[in-house]
Amino acid sequence: MADPSSPSPALWGPTNVPRGEARRWRIGPLQLHVERLAWEWCFHWTSDGGLLDETLELAQPAEVGAVLAPDAPRERFAFGETADPLELSPSMGDRPFVATPDSALWVLPTESARAFVSMPLWIQARVGTARRLTIDVPVVRPQDTWFGSPTAGTLCYASRTSMRLKTDTFATLAHRALVTVELHNRGQTPLSVSRLRIPAPALPLFIDPTGQLRTPPVIYTREKDELAAVDVGSPAPDWTPLAPARSPAQGGRAVAQVFNAFFSRSF
Repeated sequence: MADPSSPSPALWGPTNVPRGEARRWRIGPLQLHVERLAWEWCFHWTSDGGLLDETLELAQPAEVGAVLAPDAPRERFAFGETADPLELSPSMGDRPFVATPDSALWVLPTESARAFVSMPLWIQARVGTARRLTIDVPVVRPQDTWFGSPTAGTLCYASRTSMRLKTDTFATLAHRALVTVELHNRGQTPLSVSRLRIPAPALPLFIDPTGQLRTPPVIYTREKDELAAVDVGSPAPDWTPLAPARSPAQGGRAVAQVFNAFFSRSF
């Protein structure tokens, strides 16, 4: 078993699976079983652990045709001939996340704050030298939630968080990424951050020198006229790129939006 405090780069690199054999991964709560046959790749997975499960097992030999659980998803991909390698890569979620702190965080007028949120990852599998995408599955399927007004809101995932102010209080886990949130209140009243929409699809992934998976900071600015601007900042220079954003066009420059697009209104 790999050391959970230092996710191995081999988890995210290519792996050869000989034809007619199977391999098994355990990434936190996710069990992933992969078979390579002559004309198909078969993927079988289930999540059965806690959100902070530290288990990490890489490419263990497994039985062809094994059943992880009776109702566990199984997907088969047909090819004229299968070819190595198999490559696993992490990704942020395919929808925004609504982070709900255990208790509201207040930012007074003209003040700024920096907080950190831990978020679950998706696992993507690509096969062959062309790196063709097969499965794209969450380590743990988050709950759905609606954010915004009934007519102009967004379907998101829900995430409970402590929204901590220090990074050293988070465990280093291979299946979760740490998102830096910067909050700037330029309004005339205190800002209560009780729900915050995080644009997960716009965030690429990096590894910092400690082995922690990180994203660039997400910067929220509440303007005086009740508009909010969101910007995806730059990563630290000593972070190593790991995976691109799902939707890079959504990130980068600050974009003005109505206040409720990013914060819940609570003064």
